[in-house]
Amino acid sequence: MFACLRLDSGEGPDAAYQLASWPRGYFLRNMNQACYQGEHLSFYVPLGAVCVALFCILPPAAVYATIAAYNAKRKRLARERSKQGGSQTAIDKELDYDKLVLGFLFSRYRDEYNSFEAVMQVEALALVIVDVFGRAMPPYQQALLLLAVMLGIAAVNMGISPLRTRLLGLMEFASLIVLSLTITLGLFFTDTGGGAESVVDSQAATDAIGVIIMVLNSEF
Repeated sequence: MFACLRLDSGEGPDAAYQLASWPRGYFLRNMNQACYQGEHLSFYVPLGAVCVALFCILPPAAVYATIAAYNAKRKRLARERSKQGGSQTAIDKELDYDKLVLGFLFSRYRDEYNSFEAVMQVEALALVIVDVFGRAMPPYQQALLLLAVMLGIAAVNMGISPLRTRLLGLMEFASLIVLSLTITLGLFFTDTGGGAESVVDSQAATDAIGVIIMVLNSEF
């Protein structure tokens, strides 16, 4: 809905012949439509805003609010149980029921980070944003932006270490590193604007990089 691509710069000796020089770019789904004008402004922009609110902002906010309410209820029930001498009561059954219903949101995280599922959804949203808005960028810039976001996600997840088991954390970190290495190695085949000199032109090197990419992704 918001992905636009600039075509002509409107500069240079042939500027008079550059007809697609709208500074905000052209809608990727209809390259004849200038962005933020006409149909794009009246239909796609409002539709995109609604979709962003419903499918991008609302889910992580709802997850965080749900778990925050659960944490508040758990603390309240814990205080009530302590007043009753810590005996097994209906309070414990109520807590068990809440865990059964909401456990899929936080069971794999440590108690102090049980709302981290909302952060995971924001991280997934960041990857979607790169995919949508990165389409208007040159391929190598899109790859670098995606690489930066993935490394940032890996750093946050490993730094906080919210998962209950170390093995799950290592597996998640390994998958992100493999994807990052795949993107990095793929840059050897991406034209960065320097022509043939900016890409690998050796068949042996091409085969070697391809084998490394296949091995990395098959192992993990």
